[in-house]
Amino acid sequence: MHPTLIDYQFWFGVGTDSGKLFGINTEVDVPSVEGLEALAVRSGTRDFPRDDGAIPGLHIANRKTVIFSLEAIGDSEHQSLLDKMGINRIAEGELHWKYPDQTQKFVRARVFSRTNRIDAFTVGRIPLLVAFEVADPRVYDTVLEDETINIHSPAPEGIDFEIDFGVDFALFGGGGFDVVATNDGNARAYPLVRFFGPVSGTCTAVKLLNRTTGTDLELSTTILTGQTLTADMDARQRGTGTRIIDLAGASRYGDWVLPRDTFFLQPGDNVLRLEITGTSTDVFAVVNWRDTYL
Repeated sequence: MHPTLIDYQFWFGVGTDSGKLFGINTEVDVPSVEGLEALAVRSGTRDFPRDDGAIPGLHIANRKTVIFSLEAIGDSEHQSLLDKMGINRIAEGELHWKYPDQTQKFVRARVFSRTNRIDAFTVGRIPLLVAFEVADPRVYDTVLEDETINIHSPAPEGIDFEIDFGVDFALFGGGGFDVVATNDGNARAYPLVRFFGPVSGTCTAVKLLNRTTGTDLELSTTILTGQTLTADMDARQRGTGTRIIDLAGASRYGDWVLPRDTFFLQPGDNVLRLEITGTSTDVFAVVNWRDTYL
């Protein structure tokens, strides 16, 4: 679990490991860092998912390299410092940082190069370089946002009689209306979407519509009581190799209705609507995302 950082602090950890805190008020100074929030682009044949117009249409963001210059405070042998930092490995982890007047953010990174010790007696404030490879150039907020969406069921239309009964009457529908999900970043966010099965009635298909972007996520599969259908759009966009569409521990990728466009939240407000096929009125969806930046 990552810690909450103060200004000019950094943290890197892999999986469930404790990771290492460095920067101000720690045992490791950071004299300089390059490429952390830099963005490299290259020509491509498809649009990179960004909506603020800063990248030309046929440019895509390239992976980037982040280079830290580190200095151990006091006498510290470099190899020991690297071991303490938990970066003597190649697994992908999370690299967090906090700058003044900004929220804590992170990128998914792995160490691919570091200074090798010259001998076992290299001590003192001699800078060493550690280079991280960031294959996914997007920057993520640490706060996981969520919105719950019920089945769309607007209030029915009625007839307004010119009669004064002395009381007010109103007709209400099922209570499921459009929900606004706000991505405060400047790049598309790819959410985790979970559809929770019915308490009563049936559900043979679900559709989540982003009425702001005109995109939708439609899955034609039966969800039973107690089951959860999961669509991991982050895994699909990043090509992690993990299960993208899951129902009760089994892949349902084939039930994703064509065209299979990766569902996303654009920067700013997104109006979402849930529709289902079936008789249930209590199916609902939960959308989780992180504000995403480039």
